[in-house]
Amino acid sequence: MKLFRTLLGAAAVVLSAGSGLAEKITLHSDDGGLTLSGEPLGFDGTYLRLRTADGVLTVKMEGMACTGAACPDRSGFVPEIVLAGSADMATVLLPPLIESYARENGSSVSRDERGDALTYVFERAGLRHLRIALRPMTTQEGFEALLTEEADLVLASRPPLSAEVAAIEEAGHGDLSEVGRFRTLAWGGVVPIVSPALGVTTLDFRQLGAIRAGEVTSWEEVSGVGGGIDVHVAGSATGPMQFADLLLRSVTGEANSVSVERHQAAGDAVSAVVAAPGALGLVSWSEAGAAQALEIGGECGLSVPAAPAALRSGDYPLAVPYRLYLPQRRLAPDAAAFVDWLDSRAAERVVRRAGFADAGRDVVPMAQQGERLALAMREISGPDEIRLLQELLTQLDGAARMTPTFRFETGSADIGSAGREIASRLARAIDGGEITQARVLFVGFHDGREAAEDRDRLAAARAEAALIRVARAMDGAVPENVALEIASGGDALSVACPEAAWGRRLNRRVEVWLAPLE
Repeated sequence: MKLFRTLLGAAAVVLSAGSGLAEKITLHSDDGGLTLSGEPLGFDGTYLRLRTADGVLTVKMEGMACTGAACPDRSGFVPEIVLAGSADMATVLLPPLIESYARENGSSVSRDERGDALTYVFERAGLRHLRIALRPMTTQEGFEALLTEEADLVLASRPPLSAEVAAIEEAGHGDLSEVGRFRTLAWGGVVPIVSPALGVTTLDFRQLGAIRAGEVTSWEEVSGVGGGIDVHVAGSATGPMQFADLLLRSVTGEANSVSVERHQAAGDAVSAVVAAPGALGLVSWSEAGAAQALEIGGECGLSVPAAPAALRSGDYPLAVPYRLYLPQRRLAPDAAAFVDWLDSRAAERVVRRAGFADAGRDVVPMAQQGERLALAMREISGPDEIRLLQELLTQLDGAARMTPTFRFETGSADIGSAGREIASRLARAIDGGEITQARVLFVGFHDGREAAEDRDRLAAARAEAALIRVARAMDGAVPENVALEIASGGDALSVACPEAAWGRRLNRRVEVWLAPLE
């Protein structure tokens, strides 16, 4: 509730702004037919955002005269965008992306570090044409900065909380779940680690949640190995760790109340865990170092490592998306070009070098999915299920699974905001010729526990919803060398154990498979 009150308080400040403290300007059209007065909120070189008595207006400045000390300088204007939020993104991920974009763009770039911001200034042919300011803080503070218009874009190492979404929308900044409001730049994950001397390689997700909640305090309760469990966590309680804690809390229903030792540096947490055979650590997936990174599994025996493909697909239970949340308003052309470039193959290479999993597409052949097939065979309970599995495997013969995966709430076929972004990415890949001479098969699944009379309908409806969204993103103009198809997989080929709610959450999905076009 504290966060909700804080955000609503910030929203109230924004909504009541312009009460006399801000500089006001007056705009007059050249023909004298229009006069507007208000507080300038931003200028992109072409359009001015103006807070007036009638609300926020966007005005094209061509043909407009401006009076007042706060009028924008149109002659020497250099667009600037402020990106605020996740310190990992602001200090580790974005700097190499910005510098690589400058090189590809034919610009020189200089750094200006003042106060809490690092500003990159782009220059081409002796003229400055873009400034990008990075302000490292927490993801929560980044959303607050968007709310109060101290930032243009948010660097988020977790999805926004419902209170943040509501407060930002109430303040007039739109719905963060709308199409185009965010870009997934990278994937990471939180991975449990132990000392190699402990001899443990897999941990049940329910047990991990119970350890974090203080319900399980001894390794004997987990693996039969004696000794108490000391928990070490790398980094702050915000961003990825906050997201991981929310997911773990959803497993047990209990607060994460166990005392933990926090380490500012991941290396310190790893060293502490390796030196103490009874310790359990939580670190970023790429920072396990000399410790044993544990796969996360469940009662059925299916386990998932924190590998790049599992992070991109969301099959890993503690996968974390690193996203850039965009403003509702338009960006200046030079700033928009930078944001668009972040979806490129060149940007993906930079993301990998920075130690993250990029947001691109992996292709996982059927031959590498033996554990899922083995589980499907073990769980078959009758001739009908054997027939359905055989039909599915026949449809998938010669195909490989792509990592983009749509996920769904119980009883729903709504692909949600994350699914809409996946659909847009797939549409661009098809439009751009990256996917060609191929059958793109959308395979829908239910979780095996949804209402019996709705299960088959839901699996098919989910696949259809994903296909329709991809086709709609291409305005229905699917190339002749690509075929979009749907199939229903029932509850076969589970990616997580279906006995637990967290496993069912992952199993309600549409997978995207790629096969040669016959």
